[in-house]
Amino acid sequence: MYEPICRRPSSQMFIFDSRIFILEAWDDRPQRHAHELSLDGDVLSDIHLPDEHLSTIGQEYGQWMIAYNDRTRGREWLTVFSLAGESLVSIDGLEGFPQVIPRGGHEYYLLGRHLVRYDSQTLQHEDLGLAPWDLPIYRGACGGLHFLTEAWQTRLLALRDAGGRGLEEVWRIDFAESDRHVGWQGRVPGQVNFLNLYGDDAWISTHVRTYRVDIRTGQIRAVRARFLPEFLVEGGIGYALCPGEFRAMDMARGILLREGPRLSFPLGGEALRCGFEDLLVRDGILYVSVSLWSSGLYLLAAFDVQAERFVWHDAWGGWPIRSVHILGDRLIADSRDEVRIYARE
Repeated sequence: MYEPICRRPSSQMFIFDSRIFILEAWDDRPQRHAHELSLDGDVLSDIHLPDEHLSTIGQEYGQWMIAYNDRTRGREWLTVFSLAGESLVSIDGLEGFPQVIPRGGHEYYLLGRHLVRYDSQTLQHEDLGLAPWDLPIYRGACGGLHFLTEAWQTRLLALRDAGGRGLEEVWRIDFAESDRHVGWQGRVPGQVNFLNLYGDDAWISTHVRTYRVDIRTGQIRAVRARFLPEFLVEGGIGYALCPGEFRAMDMARGILLREGPRLSFPLGGEALRCGFEDLLVRDGILYVSVSLWSSGLYLLAAFDVQAERFVWHDAWGGWPIRSVHILGDRLIADSRDEVRIYARE
């Protein structure tokens, strides 16, 4: 299916508007060094990002965002840079790298210790005060609502945009007591393990069961005494190999179309025990990171969801593959220490 044409060391990769950006590994230079790559892996430009007091770096919606922490002065701030590395604006009050919640167009909420409204075009921003949630994790948007888990993921909250003045709660479900279970540390509170948002349904899986919830009202429509993984959806069908069985589900009807036995990975005439992480589904092919338990190595593999078999793989190293992107006839993938670009054969 694909032939590797470029391998580069990299600690992070970002893709925006079909442009590829990578960060070099840490070194002793006073700036973090980034590159823009062509689809063949050639360096198109070097980007220099100030590194002093750097805590966390990321790229969101076409801008570099870097969280800085000057511990000697007790100050934390976020600086936004253009893709070329030009400093645009600094924002205080977030105390770390924010979670970015899209409002539409070029407006966002930045969620850290405070909630900040930010316009990436005008660079205007407004501190809306302390974020009222306990250890929130943004889980996505569906049906005009935003979804967060909080309190170690024991609660799921549905929130509505209050016209740029923040996020107001519509409903919440607390799983801490209802789904308490026995873990390796004894009895532990219930948590949201997997969340699928599709149409007007939220499928919420804990260690104990799965809930089908009306997104608009939070009303529980059905309870199933099993869990569902997080699906990657194409053509209304959700596909998953994680945690180890192939599953296909009609997302609108909530019907499992296929639930196969636990899979092994065929390699060298052997069926190897392994784990999977789903990364991308495109044109009936599910791309996954495969962990070979016997060796500790990882593979990037392609699984045909109709034939229900692996049709291609490439061996990587000791880190899981983090993401897969397809741009034209190129496949781009990255792990913690490497980026690879493949050409379709």
